Amino acid sequence: VVLPDAVAPRCCAIAGDGLTRARAGESARFDIAACDAYGNVCDDEAGEYAREFAVALRERVGDADGAGKERASPTGGAVRIVAVEDGQYGACYRACRSGAASLGVSYAGAPITSSPFTPFVTPGPSHAPNAEPPEPLPPRISAGEVALVGWRTRDAHGNAVGAGGDGFCAAQTLHEGRGGEDCEGGSEGCGGDE
Repeated sequence: VVLPDAVAPRCCAIAGDGLTRARAGESARFDIAACDAYGNVCDDEAGEYAREFAVALRERVGDADGAGKERASPTGGAVRIVAVEDGQYGACYRACRSGAASLGVSYAGAPITSSPFTPFVTPGPSHAPNAEPPEPLPPRISAGEVALVGWRTRDAHGNAVGAGGDGFCAAQTLHEGRGGEDCEGGSEGCGGDE
């Protein structure tokens, strides 16, 4: 029986969508196989190799549109590595900022094959409480006029959502009437006693 040699970080196999893309606030996943210098998967019955794998997520942190400096994820990337079977692991992380991120994967402090990776993080779905009105707001609108106002939509993490979003409609009916202190009781639109 030929047993695998020691784990060789540069020979570990790694694959999965999470290495190239992610969506803000959602788990992105990839798989790792602990391999020796000959490409043999190393058995990990004792679970010792799992403790040696590390994932570091660096996001562009600054304003919500991605400007700023790259630094460690403010959430720590919510990284998790779990054993799937001997020598093979599933890993997932959760990015918060949209744009290019840097994902470093290492074994015992040494980078594994092709690390670091550069997943592109897209914004999550639009989140109404984070929507922003345009600047400046439209000037005065008179009764009978129609005014279209566009809002800048953002996801739950504050990332600008460039397209899509949830449609909504708002309406306000303006009535003719005299406003102000001398409003007669019962005048439509004035809010006086009726």
